[in-house]
Amino acid sequence: MFTKRSMLAVCLSLLMVAGLAPSAGASGSMLQTDCNNPPSVMAISDVRAGMTGKAYTALSGRTISEFDVEVVGVLPGAIYPLIDMVLIKVSGPAVDAVDGIAAGFSGSPVYVDGKLLGAIAYGFWGNSYIGGVTPAESMVDIASLPATSLSRLNARAERALSTIESSVGELGTPRPLPVPVAVGGVSPQRIAKLQAEVDAAGLPLKVYRAAGSTQSGSGGGSPGMIMPGESLSAVLSEGDAFAFGTGTATYCDGATVVGWGHPFFWTGTITMSMNEADVVTVIEDTSGFFNFKIATLGEPAGRLDFDGNAGIRGISGQAAPSVPITSSVEFAGHGATRQGTTNAFVTKDIFFSLGWTSAWHLLTNLDYVSGTGFRPGSSLVEWTVNGTRQDGTPFTASFDNRYWDSFSITDASVFELAGFVDQLLFNPFERVTVNSVDVGRAELFTDRRTIDITKTQASTTSNPDPVSDFGFLRAMPGDTVTVDV
Repeated sequence: MFTKRSMLAVCLSLLMVAGLAPSAGASGSMLQTDCNNPPSVMAISDVRAGMTGKAYTALSGRTISEFDVEVVGVLPGAIYPLIDMVLIKVSGPAVDAVDGIAAGFSGSPVYVDGKLLGAIAYGFWGNSYIGGVTPAESMVDIASLPATSLSRLNARAERALSTIESSVGELGTPRPLPVPVAVGGVSPQRIAKLQAEVDAAGLPLKVYRAAGSTQSGSGGGSPGMIMPGESLSAVLSEGDAFAFGTGTATYCDGATVVGWGHPFFWTGTITMSMNEADVVTVIEDTSGFFNFKIATLGEPAGRLDFDGNAGIRGISGQAAPSVPITSSVEFAGHGATRQGTTNAFVTKDIFFSLGWTSAWHLLTNLDYVSGTGFRPGSSLVEWTVNGTRQDGTPFTASFDNRYWDSFSITDASVFELAGFVDQLLFNPFERVTVNSVDVGRAELFTDRRTIDITKTQASTTSNPDPVSDFGFLRAMPGDTVTVDV
């Protein structure tokens, strides 16, 4: 049957094709445009089913699109104890064009009755037009919230969800919208492996392979300042081995920018670069879960310093500190060399530790000179780590080793570097700061260059009698350990 609703859908589609779909620049937009004039916030106690409003997000470049929202209900304590979730239904040509809410919408500001209701941050399996909103009340107070994992729905939330499902259909458990994470310098096979590890850890990330982290931008936004509705990228590393996640900014107050509406890694205090981003397109996810935004990295706009239950927080105009990772690699006999550089902003996260990023950086450069990620052969790798001990004393730690692998020498050449760096950072004895990682020499060879170890012995100052091979040697604090091979 051709109803009035069908007629309206056809008319809206024609408007979209004609280029008349509403945008944030349209007359009557409620979107905040001045960081010195933060919006009024709607109290969660004032939210009622049936309320209507507008939401905003970037779907192409930095152009902000506007779409309609209707409040479906409230789930008490569904995000975290004392943080309710507002369920909404979205509609309009902007979201129809991308088949509903997509990964990367996280943080899209929602306004009702001229007030900021909150940010779209959660979704449901099988119904991309129903979303969960993190209340603005919780987001404006984000810096004081504890950083811990999301809890399961409590009993009140479960009952509310059951009531709502009776009218809109089965939704399942709300979950954070996946964060599209662009990763460069790795093969599709390695992307698939990383995604599997992320899934096993239960992190809401959609990892995809990107082609570069050039900070060019496209203009049309507010250079150096991320405004509500624009894309907000959290940069873990940049350069040869880069990674950044992209969501949406929700509101700003002076130099403070808050976005996403849910955590990135649930780590509390963080140090990442906060960058602008340009949306290239929205990709259909063949898994049938959420479509996701593909974005390119724009100019740095500040630093991110908090990753909490209600979103992430950034400070505009402040540069994020980073650790430089450099390398000099060569494929001996083939004339292929490269000087590599990566800057790591995150150093102690489980998936993006400094050791992991250092190994990833070296692997990227070795794969480049090798011409393939899968080649048998040998290698010689030397590196130096410079840092500062807890008492402020500088230290230098160097290491070199040879490797052989019958399948992939580039892979075999990087694992020890990762362990070396992370053992320094995560040691249980004292807090250290790593200031730089330099792989001063990394050479690949096609032939097998190995040495057979026939005997080893070790001794210490307090136990001078040498112990051979697999014997046990007790070392006391302050001892000098001598190992002969």
